[in-house]
Parts: sequence; structure tokens; C-alpha cells
Amino acid sequence: MSRRPNGFGSLIFKGEGRAWLARWVYKGEVFYRTTGETDKKKALKKLEYITRPYREKRAIDVERNLLNRIQSMQECCAKTQLPIESLWNEFAKKLKHDDVTDGTAKIYEGAVNHLMNWMKKRVKNAKDINARLAEEYLDELASSIGTNTYNIRLVLFKRIWKSLKDEFSLNDEVWEKFNKKKASKSSRRTMQNIEIAEVISKAETKDMKLLLTIGLYTGLRISDCSLLKWSEVDFEKKILRVRPIKTRKHMDAPIEIPIHPALLKLLEAMPHEGEYVSQPNADDYLNGHASGKVVDLFKKCGIQTSKKENGKTKLVCGFHSLRHTFVSNAINSGMSPLLVQRIVGHSSVDMTSAYFHDNAAKAAEGINAMPDVA
Repeated sequence: MSRRPNGFGSLIFKGEGRAWLARWVYKGEVFYRTTGETDKKKALKKLEYITRPYREKRAIDVERNLLNRIQSMQECCAKTQLPIESLWNEFAKKLKHDDVTDGTAKIYEGAVNHLMNWMKKRVKNAKDINARLAEEYLDELASSIGTNTYNIRLVLFKRIWKSLKDEFSLNDEVWEKFNKKKASKSSRRTMQNIEIAEVISKAETKDMKLLLTIGLYTGLRISDCSLLKWSEVDFEKKILRVRPIKTRKHMDAPIEIPIHPALLKLLEAMPHEGEYVSQPNADDYLNGHASGKVVDLFKKCGIQTSKKENGKTKLVCGFHSLRHTFVSNAINSGMSPLLVQRIVGHSSVDMTSAYFHDNAAKAAEGINAMPDVA
């Protein structure tokens, strides 16, 4: 047997005076054909001629395989790339299989959108987010949201990185080094009426004014105020029927909140279009801008919104302060703690009663006014 220099095909000697036999293999199949030549040099040329189509096919196959490998590598590389702006969409796919209510999903969406908006100014890919960037973001976040909301978001970010780490090669240790903050009883303060009046008067848009007024007279969280729907407003009975996003999963019926005259006037003046009472407020919340805009407004009014504690920035006055103010005002007006608990959705009357720290004088007056039966 004599093999060609390029390794494709060979000649088989059949004996003196007999034609050489051509043999080659293509895609695992063995082919034989006589060259019709008894001279070896002429037989090699005939072998080259006979196998030319198969050599061309092999070259095409090699090129195609190479292109497929390159494409596969590109697709693999592209798959491991997670652009910042795609972070929520990819995580939302995971949520479809979890027990998450629509309301919770909206809270998550707002939190992730805020993270994306902040990060995309610094990196293009989620894989490039490191511990330093995470720390900078969390420090800035702490100055515009409360401790509980901060902790919810931190847990959420850890969950996102864990759920997507295998698919997109994310380093889930980026967030693991950070711990939840301990809530402080004095972490959020009640606002004075003069402060609230100034904040509302300096609100640049009617939507912001509406958002603040809803928070002040309902005690609802910023998520429920921002995403308040017209279907939840009963103008005839002058009440709001709301299922708070944070607790709706465990609620049997919506909370009914009487509409304060000042709030009713604003609601009646709003155009009754679309699903939400204020589409701009809904958009701000879902993009993670709502809390920051409120804090910025408070700062413009000279209100201290944060303070340094143990080297970390902590929010002391933000939108949630309106919720504290509502509870305090409701108790001051003589409303039953049980009723206040029902409206604001506190888990216990003890939690509502904690707001009496702002009403020590009123409590003393009430006790001193009791009849002397001793």
C-alpha cells in the first residue's frame, strides 16, 4: 500500500501488470476504485483526480466545523454576558416559578431598576459589579431609604446573584459581605405640621404634591401611594379600598381608609385616565426614583434627612416619616389604637402603641384626668 503525501487516500498494489487500486475514507465510509494505471506515478495522479471532490467536501466540512465552533464560542460568551439593563428581565424569568405576588414583584422591580440605573453609569455588565461598587451603592442607598427597606433590597440582591450566578458567571460573594442593618426605634422621626406644609408647598409637580398628600392622610407606604389605582378610589363613599403590596398576600379583604377632604379635593382635580391615579408617580416608583425624589425635596426644604452613625449614613427622615406622622396624628386625634392598627396594617397593637413616645404629654393628661377613687 502506498499513501499519498497529503494523507487523503492511498494506492493498493494488486501485482505486476495489474492496475493500482485507489482507496479513501470520507465520513467513516471506505471507498475503492481502480485507477486503471499500472504505473505508480500515473496512478497517484489518478488517485488525486478521483478524490478531488471528496477533498473539497472535507475542506468545506472543516471550515463549517470551525465556523460552528466559533459561533458556539460566541454564543457561549454572549450568554455569560449580562448587560446591566437586562438584570431585571433575567431575574423576572426566575420569579415566574416562585410564590411571589404581583405586588411583591413590583417592589422587586422598582428596587432592581434603581440598582440598574445607578450601575449602568459605571459598568456595562453585571459580571463587572464588584464589592467596591456594591458598597458605594449601598451607602448611597442608605441615605434615601429606611432600614427595613434597605434590608429587603440587600436580601433581594443576594438572591438575584445566587439565582443567576451559574448562567451568567456572577460572583454571588459581591453582596454576601454586607449584613442587614439593625433597626433603631429612633431611626425615623415624626414630621411637624409646619415642615409638611412647606414640603407640599414646594413640590414642583401636582403628582408629587398628590403623592405626599396621600402618604400624609392615609399612612400608606410609598409603594401603595405611587401605585394607587382609580379602581381603589370610591368617590361616592369617600374611602380608599387598598390591599397594601407588602401585606396583601396575607389579607382577606382590603383596608378601607376614609379620604381626608384635602386629599379628596386633589383626587377630584386629577384627570381620571389610565389605571393609576398618577402615572408619573407609578413610573418613578417602578424605576426606583420615587424615594430619592422625596428625600431631595425634603433636603431643599432644609430638613435633615440622614445622619452618620458608626461611619455609615442612615436615613432619619423620608417618605416613611409621613406614615409615622399619620399614626401620631391619628392617635392625637383620639383614634383607637386598634383602628389605627387596622388602617396602617401593623402586625400588632403594640407596634402602633410605640408611637405614643411622641405623645407622652397627652398620655399624662389622660391619666391625670381619671377620677380620684383612691
